[in-house]
Amino acid sequence: MLAEFHTHLLYLRGPGAAREATQALLADSVYEWVAVTPDLVGHAVTGWLARLADQRLSLTDAMSFELMRRERVKQAFAFDRHFEIAGFELLN
Repeated sequence: MLAEFHTHLLYLRGPGAAREATQALLADSVYEWVAVTPDLVGHAVTGWLARLADQRLSLTDAMSFELMRRERVKQAFAFDRHFEIAGFELLN
C-alpha cells in the first residue's frame, strides 16, 4: 500500500517529494511494515477480487482489505468507496 501512497504523491508533488516521504515513513519506527507475501496476495485474489467480481477493485485494494481483515481493522482513512463496499467504515 506504500506503493499506492508513493504514486499518489508522485503525481501531486513530484518524484523528489514522493521519494522523501516514502523514505521518511520507512525510517519511522512508529509504523509496522507488513510484507506482501504470496499468501496475502492469494487470499486477496480469491477472497476479495472473486467475491466482489462486479467491482473494479485494484489488487492493492484487495490486499488492503485482506490485511485489514487479518488485523481486525474496521475503519479506513480512504477516499475510495470500495472500502465501504467491502464492509469497512470510511474515515475521511
